Amino acid sequence: SRKYTNGSDFYIKYTEANCQTLKIFINEQEKLSNNCESGKNIQKNIPLDISSFNGQEVEYKFVIIDIANNTDESRPTKIKVDTTAPEMKNFVAPVIGRYVYFNMTILNEDKNSFNKVEYMDNENGRWSSLCTSLKNNNCYKKVSFKTGNHNVIVRASDEAGNSDTQIINVNIA
Repeated sequence: SRKYTNGSDFYIKYTEANCQTLKIFINEQEKLSNNCESGKNIQKNIPLDISSFNGQEVEYKFVIIDIANNTDESRPTKIKVDTTAPEMKNFVAPVIGRYVYFNMTILNEDKNSFNKVEYMDNENGRWSSLCTSLKNNNCYKKVSFKTGNHNVIVRASDEAGNSDTQIINVNIA
């Protein structure tokens, strides 16, 4: 999503033969000023601590300054800041027969920022969906497993990239 950020995903791609300084401004406040690499199609992922803006919509832009003090800046971009991870509470996963009944409450999320709850079984090694929306902040789903021991990771994530995980071991007889 390009609607939300937690600060870990500021990305820039630029071409500048004589780059001297790269700056990032958030709401006209300078949040970063670093030396920058010169060259063609330079790509940078830049993480920033933007927790002071949590819950706000901000406007950010990049500014590049070359060795002759010429500047170029990106178009300002608006984005919502969410640095608070979803939190799984009241997590239970009882086993009845070959079914696991996942049930949990997801805190710190609303319908706009919530992304999904998913699980990964050590047996297949890929993420599968449990919930893509919440009903009264709850996620409930019955999942069938093959006979055997299963190490299962459950992850709740939001649109900004924040997440919470639980690990359970399940034995299906």
